[in-house]
Amino acid sequence: MAIFYAPICPAYNYGKSLSLTNALNAGVMSLDIQSRRQIWAAYPAAADFMSRTKSVALGAPVIHQPRYVRLALFIMAGTHLPLLLIAAPLGAVVLAQERRRRRLGWLAALILLGYLYSAAACLEVAVVHSLEIRRYITVQMFLTLLVQFFALWFILEFALEMRARQKTSFPDSVRCKPYWGRRLGRQRRR
Repeated sequence: MAIFYAPICPAYNYGKSLSLTNALNAGVMSLDIQSRRQIWAAYPAAADFMSRTKSVALGAPVIHQPRYVRLALFIMAGTHLPLLLIAAPLGAVVLAQERRRRRLGWLAALILLGYLYSAAACLEVAVVHSLEIRRYITVQMFLTLLVQFFALWFILEFALEMRARQKTSFPDSVRCKPYWGRRLGRQRRR
C-alpha cells in the first residue's frame, strides 16, 4: 500500500534510465522451470521463443528518459497524495451540498469512485500478491494517472466556482466601500 500512498509515490519511475534486464530475466526465469521446460521443448515455436527471449535478456536495452519526462514524472509522484487528500474531502463536501452537487457532483463521484477503486485494487494485490512485481504497478498506474488528472481538474473547478461565488455575493461597490466608511464620508460632508 505504501507504493501508491507514500508522500512521493515510488510507482512513478523518474530515473534517468530504465533497464529492461531485470524484467526480461524474470520472464525467462518464470518460463524456464524444469517441469515446464519439458512441455515447451516439445514445441519448436516455444523453443524458438525461449531462445530469443534469453538472447534479448542478455543484451537488454536501456531506455533513457528525457529531462522533461523525468520532471513530469517527478511532479506526478509528488502530487499524487496531496491531490488525493484534497480531492477526497472536497468530493464529500460537494456531494453533501445540493447546490454544489448539481454542477460538480458527477465529477466528485467519479473521482471518489476512482480513488476507492484504486485503493481496493492496491489492497487486493497487496493481500494476494505483491506490488513489488512491476506488472501490477504498471496496470495500477493507468487508473492512478486518470484519477489524478480528474482530481486536479475537480480541484480547479471547485476553486473557480468558489471564486465566482465570492465575486457575485459581494459586488464591487460593497467590497470597496464598507458601510462604516460611507457613514464617515457623510458625516465629514456635513
